[in-house]
Amino acid sequence: MTVFGLDHIQVLTRVEETDLHQLQEGMPVQITGDGFAGQTLYGRIAAIGMQSNSTDGQSAYYDVTVSVDTPLSDLHQGIRLGMSAQLPADLDEYWL
Repeated sequence: MTVFGLDHIQVLTRVEETDLHQLQEGMPVQITGDGFAGQTLYGRIAAIGMQSNSTDGQSAYYDVTVSVDTPLSDLHQGIRLGMSAQLPADLDEYWL
């Protein structure tokens, strides 16, 4: 999670190279999570990494940053930095 001032949060994730062609910067994303059940955050893909971030040597993964558009004033108190979140299936691992 990266905080920019007090009015902007991001979700950090990574995407396998085989799914990368389905994504583009500016694409809308819905974000849900067990820690903030019943609430959906909305955002857009802000950046897609240019270099792979492979950890197992078999698959190449690329970092993706999702900028959350939902104003912090609309968020419930239960959302905390470092929580896990669910994004569409094309976005593999995610952190709020």
